[in-house]
Amino acid sequence: MKRLLIPVLAACLLFACQPTPDHEAIVPPNGYEAAILDHSAQAEQTEPIRPSVHWTDVIHLKYWDVNIDADVFPNVSGTVPVYESRWVTMDEIPEQAEKVKRGLLKNATSVCEDGVMTKSDWYQQVKLYADSALWDDETGGRTRYPSDAEVKSYMEDLKPFIDEAPDELTFRPFSPESDPIPDDAGYRLSDGTKAWMHCQSKSIFILYGEELFYNAFEQPESFVLAGDAVSGEPRGTQIEGVTVDQTTAEEQAKALLSELSLEGFRIAESEKARYINEYTLKNVTVGYRVVFCRAEGAYEAAYNTVRQRVHTEGPSFRPDWPQEQIFVFVDGNGVRSFFWTNPTAKPQPVNEAVGILSFEDVQDVIFKHMKNMYTYEEDNELFREWYEGRAKYMIDHVGLYMEMLPKKNNLESFYYGPVWIVTVRNYPADAGDPDVPDMTDAHYLHINAIDGSLVGY
Repeated sequence: MKRLLIPVLAACLLFACQPTPDHEAIVPPNGYEAAILDHSAQAEQTEPIRPSVHWTDVIHLKYWDVNIDADVFPNVSGTVPVYESRWVTMDEIPEQAEKVKRGLLKNATSVCEDGVMTKSDWYQQVKLYADSALWDDETGGRTRYPSDAEVKSYMEDLKPFIDEAPDELTFRPFSPESDPIPDDAGYRLSDGTKAWMHCQSKSIFILYGEELFYNAFEQPESFVLAGDAVSGEPRGTQIEGVTVDQTTAEEQAKALLSELSLEGFRIAESEKARYINEYTLKNVTVGYRVVFCRAEGAYEAAYNTVRQRVHTEGPSFRPDWPQEQIFVFVDGNGVRSFFWTNPTAKPQPVNEAVGILSFEDVQDVIFKHMKNMYTYEEDNELFREWYEGRAKYMIDHVGLYMEMLPKKNNLESFYYGPVWIVTVRNYPADAGDPDVPDMTDAHYLHINAIDGSLVGY
């Protein structure tokens, strides 16, 4: 399960919540791109933020209901700005990429271009694998150890890395202000800490602390809570022992982006997280993961972990739809990792006053999409038998955000425009039991606020 935090869209008109309409929403026949490129509308005067409204209702499907008990962030009308941007590589933004790299390495005093692992380190990974209990489906526990054949296969997979690794790491003096920065290298910092930076055409990644280099991977608490974050870990497991508070972690992460001159980003999600060793299954460190995404003007940022493209053919089809994201992990010792991926060009305004559907129409569009999406499951006897009595559905958040919208006949650039994100939760049958953590699976509808079309789900 991935949890989407619902922030508030600033500076927009707020009106009282109305009952869900029974009529069909009217979707403009010329599509949203025509509205974006129509500059005849005038920007409406906006008002300061007011408290969000609450929407309660029920969507009656054929065999079950979807309850709506949702905060709406915010309930808006009028016009909003739309921007355009495009995906880029780090080579297309060399000055910005260089500043980020040098800022992350500001305390580096020496560099090792042979990486961060010796042959001995790689052989140690093989030993760890051989000595680690594996999950056994038959016994339902970690009761099985790798066979000789599995260890041999694992070592063969690592052979290219072992062959390339040096017997010893050799560091040379490094100046973060002037020396060339390798794409993949280890560093020593002024306080003795080791760092590892890995750069690709569409990402920059750095870890601070040698203990994070080897078989440690990051997991947010929402993923851990859902169960089986590592095989056999029970649902409801929480991350304990965090020594930094959320506000401090967010402030440190924001300070880092400011120092790196990464502008136009806002926090889209922030939650507890851990780095865990995949073999020992022990936490390497715990803290907060802070996720930044693009947001301009009055918009807030949305972190998309589960969005899928719904247009599967035609000139506007693109199999991937990567969102620009920055992940910063902070623990009690400060920033421990930074990951910037899928860079885009700075958004440029296209139209400052694009009209959006009234929320009465948005409510009806949500009803329509929910019914369309669940028609197959309702009419499929196997699905229906499985779901009946096992789960209940609820919409508990509806938020308006800055999201990517495709351009017609253009696969390299896109619009940043208004999209409603609707959080639909599937509660298990035991939800509400005081002895069982109240865990849910979440699905997200992404609805174009200009014409009501389904952008993704």
